[in-house]
Amino acid sequence: YKNAFIGINRFTSTIENAIKSGKTDTVTECVELIREISEKDITNISRTTEMLKNTSIDYSIINICECVNTAIAESGIPSNFKISLNAANKQLFVLGNEYHLIEVFKNMFINSVQAIKKKNTILPQIDIVISTEDTFCIVEIKDNGCGMNSKDFKKIFSTFYTSKKHIAGSGIG
Repeated sequence: YKNAFIGINRFTSTIENAIKSGKTDTVTECVELIREISEKDITNISRTTEMLKNTSIDYSIINICECVNTAIAESGIPSNFKISLNAANKQLFVLGNEYHLIEVFKNMFINSVQAIKKKNTILPQIDIVISTEDTFCIVEIKDNGCGMNSKDFKKIFSTFYTSKKHIAGSGIG
């Protein structure tokens, strides 16, 4: 759900810039996208809240670099792919559930491999940058694959949306 709020926040920034430059079409489009995101996620939050009432997740202190490295090792990334991990601090710890974090990173790496293979990139590369900002840990994953088309990009923060028709995907990666 955080992704929905990140999307709303970014669309809000886009609206502010569009207002300054007089681009009313952009404002209208962003407002529609914000409304769509919020309406879907209000329903999803209600369903999820009800479902999770009696659920608990064990949290522990996790070395995020080790977590990312485990995900890399478990993702089945082909050996010809160049992997670059840049972390200013190799001893960066977060509070979370290690299993779930590894699964999120594995999904991201699998998506990168699929995008790179789809583009048929000659020198496949995945770059990971781990940094901090205030009290947040930021993990950026970038690949030189095919990227996203504008239709899919507009739905990037829609829960359960997937563009993968022939590949199993839940749209929550």
